[in-house]
Amino acid sequence: MKPFSVFFKIIPFLVPVLTSFLLPADEDFRLTKIREALSRFEQDYRPQKVYLHTDKSRYKVGEDIWFKAYAVDAVSHKPLPGISNLYVEIVNPRNIVVQVKLIKLRNGTGWGDFSIRDTTPEGNYLIRAYTSWMNNFEQEFFFSQNLYIENPNNKNFISSEDIRFNRKYNRKLQKNAREVSLRFFPEGGNLVEGLKSVVAFKLSDQFDRGLEGAGILRDDRNDEILAFQTVHAGMGSFVFTPEKGRTYYAEVTYRKNEKRKFRLPEPLRTGYVLHAEQLSREKVRIRVETNKPLTQDPLANDIILMAQVRGKEMYSEVIDMPENRTEKILDVSAYPSGVCQITLFDGRGIPRAERLLFLRKDDWPSLVISGLNKEYDFRKKVETEISVASAGNAIAGGSYSISVAEFSDSAQIESSVFTYMLLNSDLHGTIENPRWYFENDRQERREAIDLLMLTHGWRRFRWES
Repeated sequence: MKPFSVFFKIIPFLVPVLTSFLLPADEDFRLTKIREALSRFEQDYRPQKVYLHTDKSRYKVGEDIWFKAYAVDAVSHKPLPGISNLYVEIVNPRNIVVQVKLIKLRNGTGWGDFSIRDTTPEGNYLIRAYTSWMNNFEQEFFFSQNLYIENPNNKNFISSEDIRFNRKYNRKLQKNAREVSLRFFPEGGNLVEGLKSVVAFKLSDQFDRGLEGAGILRDDRNDEILAFQTVHAGMGSFVFTPEKGRTYYAEVTYRKNEKRKFRLPEPLRTGYVLHAEQLSREKVRIRVETNKPLTQDPLANDIILMAQVRGKEMYSEVIDMPENRTEKILDVSAYPSGVCQITLFDGRGIPRAERLLFLRKDDWPSLVISGLNKEYDFRKKVETEISVASAGNAIAGGSYSISVAEFSDSAQIESSVFTYMLLNSDLHGTIENPRWYFENDRQERREAIDLLMLTHGWRRFRWES
């Protein structure tokens, strides 16, 4: 299916919703129309997620790539019921599918393997998986994971076709080797003249890998506004209030004292600023400010807030803003873990700002592995005991898989079913080492994952005006 096919199919549902706000309506009617749009997306598109648990990430020719597949409903994260088809592909370094298998899923699980032929060239490969239903949409929703295949027999031999490909690729690398980008992400979506805003940023190389750096924010008179620096994986943030009629740019220093200038997005003359912060695991503070003048139209002076997790509505409210600002404390104790999408609509139902938060709860099972030795001889049998308990300490039933590999192989796997389902599958862009964010719950990890929410967009459901 062509890119953006989902985007265009959503529009027929949303257009009647948004245009209907041009007519007088009460609060319930406006909320009902927004809820209907969200419900229709879930019912008509029934989004799904797939995760493959591979035994390791580095292989040699002659070995098998073993995997177990998990397919779930993207909203509830419950296993897909009944029998369904899963396509699993091996993609070579030139983006050509070299092997494919059809796996029968029963109640959302299945397994299989690929044999690595002795003639397989050494290099970086991709294992990709998607259900028949997911094949109707963009490939960005497919599961994919990098693999490396070693071939000692042809390590020093490269075919003429690969030589031509590598020359072209290396020229591209050489050309892009010094490319650096600094992208700015105002909280909520836009800077607005005269309104204080949090501005997140990401400094990255040509491969979208984060770079360490520091910079100075200046205005068009060359006056220094503030200094800033990266915090984690090239990400950071600062707070400032853009003045009317001014433009801004950043002077950034990175690598070995290399310097570049980058322009900030121009602030809007009038608009909304949406700010959200987690006060605790149970409470979230939301602040909304606008510089729009009040009108005689009562609908235009309202705002509508909605919070959802993976497309499931958790909160919605119509709010009157007579003083052009408001603050709400949300009780999120009943929200599930994952990315929470907070959307601000104006009184006509047009989305004006959006903020993502990651909610980390104690609603996932705990795993205890006992009986392991520190070291094992090659191909020695590994025996262990595994206990899994839910948040209430009850035995957690389900389908599980475990792999045993050399530490050097397992250390290469930076994602897991946990991080993929709650993070990677719901955000745009590359997330470097997602497991790092969940190794502990210290303040630095919480701040870093909030920067991730500010700099990575929601990939599954988008409101459009």
